[in-house]
This record gives sequence, structure tokens and C-alpha cells, in this order.
Amino acid sequence: MDKRISTFLHILKPLAGNHVNLENVVISGATAIKAHGLILNREPSDLDVAVYQPTDEQLEIILKGEKAMTAGPYPEQRVFKFYHDGQSMDIVVEYEETPPGLLYHAHYYGDEVLFFKIQSIENCVAAKRMYNREKDWRDFQDLKNSNFNMTQPDKSYEF
Repeated sequence: MDKRISTFLHILKPLAGNHVNLENVVISGATAIKAHGLILNREPSDLDVAVYQPTDEQLEIILKGEKAMTAGPYPEQRVFKFYHDGQSMDIVVEYEETPPGLLYHAHYYGDEVLFFKIQSIENCVAAKRMYNREKDWRDFQDLKNSNFNMTQPDKSYEF
């Protein structure tokens, strides 16, 4: 995750303005799922970022992106794709409030630090269900098989 953040720091740092906390910038997708410590049997192919209720300054930074994709599954949502050094980043502009209670990730660069929020597992799963792509269904299978399968208890422990 930190390598991808570093690759796109030239875009992400200006989104913070003069702040160290990116209150409305949230790392999402498979990167967020892995940041929660869950196992996926693949590495994320890109960095997914959601910007909730962006300021005019943030929208200006985002609109300078190399390529704007078509609208996402929600009509009020826009997705912007950025490429740099062989990596890609998708920024999703959301017009709702930032979800409460999200974890933070500290990204250190030199003597400075930026704090990004990490999307909740619940919201990541909901987005994957909505997108309904083959890779998302494989991720669901990985999540279940690698994180939530329970073995049968040993019968010798019955009371």
C-alpha cells in the first residue's frame, strides 16, 4: 500500500492542502481489505481512493487527472484514473459524507506524515457486490475460504 501511495503522492499530498489528516480521502478496494489484515490470494492491481464531499480545490486537483473514466454505477459518482510509473490509481468522487469510524493509516515520507482513512470492510464488500465483477466474486471466495472457515471442534472437548 505504501509503495502505491508514494507513487501517487504528487496527487494525494495536494488533496490534503495544509493538513496532515485527509479527513475525506479514504483508501478503499482490495488494498483496504488487506489493510484490515484479511487475506486475499492476490495483490491489488491498483490503488482505489474515495474522496467524499470534495472541496472545490480537491475537485480541481482531481480534474487535472490524465483520464476521466465513464460514470460509475451511481449517476452522481465520477471515477478518475491516474497512471504513473507503471501503477494506476482510481479516484472515486462521492457526494455523501465520509463514513464514520474509519481506521487511519499513517504514510511516512521523509520527515513528514499523512494520515489516510481506510474504508470499512462492510463498505468494501458492499462496493464489490455492487460492481459484480468476476474478480470481486473471486475475492469473496478468498475472504470466506482464507479468513472465515472454521474447523470442526475436537470432540474430546465436549462437556
